[in-house]
Amino acid sequence: MGVTDRNPNTSSRERWYVRVDGQVYGPFDDATLLNYMREGRVTPQSFVSQNAGGDFRQVATLPALMQWVETSNPDGKPTSRTCLVMADIRSGRAMAFLQTLQTLGDVHRIGDTVWLLRTHASPRSTTDVLSPPLGPEDRLIVVDATDSERASFNLGHSVDERIEALFAR
Repeated sequence: MGVTDRNPNTSSRERWYVRVDGQVYGPFDDATLLNYMREGRVTPQSFVSQNAGGDFRQVATLPALMQWVETSNPDGKPTSRTCLVMADIRSGRAMAFLQTLQTLGDVHRIGDTVWLLRTHASPRSTTDVLSPPLGPEDRLIVVDATDSERASFNLGHSVDERIEALFAR
């Protein structure tokens, strides 16, 4: 049975392993993995496998796992959110960035450096997934238009402080 055929909220004999800093943890059943995803212990950038010695892949590259959280939030609140993504890419790594962005959900370009992204991932998780292809001269900000939450990368301390002040109002 493939991951897309299962409901993670029911009991399952499927086993998952999570690799963190070279250490493999598990096995975890579907429900436990889903719970770890909800808690943020397993994020889109985490590496998982169904075999302890197997091929570990990022959760972000496994649409079925990404879908679990969106379709089964226990408190009834929608976990799908619309984020504004701004990336000033000066390193020449735009293609790698765009390919990574498309793994996170439905993407619509609204400007040369701005996209709307429909995803279940938090701004922090989205930033964590999008920042590896970027270089030190690139800048990124992700704003959750649903919950007024934000996360950024390489904007600078003073810009971060001004943005934080705007959101604190």
